[in-house]
Amino acid sequence: MLLFAAPHSPLARPWCCIGGNTISALVGVTVAGMIADPIVAAAIACGIAIGVMMALGCLHPPGGAVALTAVLGGPSIQAAGYGFAIWPIAVSSLLLLGAALAFNHLMPRAAKLA
Repeated sequence: MLLFAAPHSPLARPWCCIGGNTISALVGVTVAGMIADPIVAAAIACGIAIGVMMALGCLHPPGGAVALTAVLGGPSIQAAGYGFAIWPIAVSSLLLLGAALAFNHLMPRAAKLA
């Protein structure tokens, strides 16, 4: 939503989208591997992901959901391990960013509404 509807938002910068989502996935996978209780792990992963995104200047609100997905996503995400941060997270973030850039370039009125 940020990339398409609010492309001029500081939270919709390319580094925020790609970095925030990928870093949050790495945090979520790490925390899930360290803490067995999924409720505790989810809360800690989300909090750490926000802190790391802020420290690295790539705060992207959907990153919190990515960290939660890494913890609560089930066996397929656990089996992927850190690969989850590359596929699907980093790759789909790049694709989404590309689609948003194309959309906002081709539809300048939509970009000006933000």
